[in-house]
Amino acid sequence: MVRTILLLTLLFISIGIPQVLADDYTPHRLVFTLYDDGKTVVEYEVLADASHATIKIPLLGSLYETILVINERGLPLDYHVEKDGVLIDSLGSSQLRITYSTSDLTSKIGRIWTIKMDSPIDFRVILPADSTIVGLTSPPITISVADGRQILTLPKGVQEVSYMIGPVGSKEEAMLRISEVEEGIAEAKAKGVNVADAEAILQRARQEFEAARYFQAEMLAREAKRLVDEPGRLSPNISDNPLLIGIAQPPVATLLLGLLFALTIGFALRRRKKGVVIEVSKTFRQIDIQKILEGRDHLRPDDREALEFIGQAGGEVFESELREKFKLPRSTAWRMIKRLEREGLLEVRKVGGQNLVMIRDDISADKPPT
Repeated sequence: MVRTILLLTLLFISIGIPQVLADDYTPHRLVFTLYDDGKTVVEYEVLADASHATIKIPLLGSLYETILVINERGLPLDYHVEKDGVLIDSLGSSQLRITYSTSDLTSKIGRIWTIKMDSPIDFRVILPADSTIVGLTSPPITISVADGRQILTLPKGVQEVSYMIGPVGSKEEAMLRISEVEEGIAEAKAKGVNVADAEAILQRARQEFEAARYFQAEMLAREAKRLVDEPGRLSPNISDNPLLIGIAQPPVATLLLGLLFALTIGFALRRRKKGVVIEVSKTFRQIDIQKILEGRDHLRPDDREALEFIGQAGGEVFESELREKFKLPRSTAWRMIKRLEREGLLEVRKVGGQNLVMIRDDISADKPPT
């Protein structure tokens, strides 16, 4: 009798172990639908353990909007949003579908959007209509088109997709990007910066331009510009980018030495400035920026936007404010400032260890108020 009870007890325990150790859900399907404004609608389906009354599902992103949770019968379920996902009152459901929108999976530099995802399963990405893929972390499993949208199936893990919306590859845009890189390379070389990698890519951009392949020329010029702005750094997916094959990556030892040097200099500068607080005040002027821009149609659109920003700020801003406003690398912002300085529109003064960028008094519509 005792032996029978013992055997039955062991049997119940062995039956119960899988239920205790098993996950309460299994990822089943994941789709990201992208829109022109950078919003992403995520559809996440999981197979749930019906014996659980509540199930917590981690979600991608950190800002969740318009969340909807339904079960296999299409019935909406209650949920509670938590820091890294949702706690769902599953009530014995065997399949859950979570749909939500988020804006923090995508980022934008210039015209290029990038979405970054870390998926537990193979997943699909539906790109906006009239978009062009310009970069992938991994080759897609499948590619298809529906309703004018490209659909990629990508392998699980961390993946990035970069794309542009609207017409790409115009002759004028390619010419502008190549000219911008040429200017940046000339300035970098004058400072003794090694830009050999950027020059190699720029040369290929010129070749593509001469062959009237303007999209390829523009992409190569953008990559060369990135190298000028961040010397020694190549795109993380350069080996998978057919436009950039053949460009050698810098040795790891060189990158490590450069990083060590940058950290050492940064630490020294912080120690030097530690404890020193300099208060700086700026003068506010009424600026008629439209009058200043009259007759200057040759100015680049980004230069005009920078002037308008400085004018609205009272005629002067710190270089750091300009970089933050337009999300510009330091070298790009400085080249913009120097261009406008050569136009006779700006002047730069050193104030409290910072560059104060000012619209020149002699072209201002109004003088500082007394």
